[in-house]
Amino acid sequence: MLASACSPCRAQDRAKTDSPLSGPTVVDRRDAADRPTLVTHDFDANVIRPEASPEEAALRLLALDATTKSEIEKLLRERMIIVDKFVATNLDLLTKFGNAEATGNKLDQAMLLAQAAQKLAPLWKRGPLASEIEKHLPPDAKPEYERLLTEYYTAVRDETRRNTGEKKPLWAIRVDERLKALGREIERSFKRQLYNGEIVFQYITPRLHLRPEQEARVREVCAKFAEELNGNDATKAQQVRFVLELGKALDPDQRKVLGQILRGEQARKSDQAKPKGERAADKKNDTKKNPQDPNAI
Repeated sequence: MLASACSPCRAQDRAKTDSPLSGPTVVDRRDAADRPTLVTHDFDANVIRPEASPEEAALRLLALDATTKSEIEKLLRERMIIVDKFVATNLDLLTKFGNAEATGNKLDQAMLLAQAAQKLAPLWKRGPLASEIEKHLPPDAKPEYERLLTEYYTAVRDETRRNTGEKKPLWAIRVDERLKALGREIERSFKRQLYNGEIVFQYITPRLHLRPEQEARVREVCAKFAEELNGNDATKAQQVRFVLELGKALDPDQRKVLGQILRGEQARKSDQAKPKGERAADKKNDTKKNPQDPNAI
């Protein structure tokens, strides 16, 4: 049922919602010259990626005054809001991409990535995160910030050459790592919104056409449901209670639409449980039955 929207995360994965510069934690490690560094290695001598983007992680190794921190936190929050909005309004796209990734369908992945890139245009228009941050750094902090990032990306480039033989230039390594960092931010965004109920709310409400007073009540029900689950899969009893509570806030016509949404979700999950060949045969038969149906093409 719709509670499957909560299944990708578990309670121990709860994302923190403090100020952007307060986490994730970056351990103060030192290089051979006793300077702060982002570069650490695992047992296979591969560079350990920071939980946040390298650009954010490097910030936490700088001694910045309160005003500078406040300015940078503001721009990080602005970027975070863009990502949160993308996640909340594109759950179907993210689900499709996850399925394409799981099945190894490179063509579908490429097409879905292109769609995602288009929807994230407001983020790209802001320019690279490092460039935005450097505009707010005091002159004496910029060289250290650039050193931290150059050292990190150089270490990743050396790792790539050692492991794959690819001699990618440093700019290409930066692009690759930024895209990976964006993927991690999208995942963190999903977790943030999962735990405050926003993911569930966005999943079920687009077709319900809620009035303002209904929206407030439905958000409350979704938030309570997400809090009760605490990142775990919903039991049948929890799902039933959730739907009943939702129904109390809806008009009869809206309850009918909610039923259609839930039945559609159950049908989708049933279809996904079928072997791949059987799903393809069903789709082919549907196309024969109704060749004019655009959803059957």
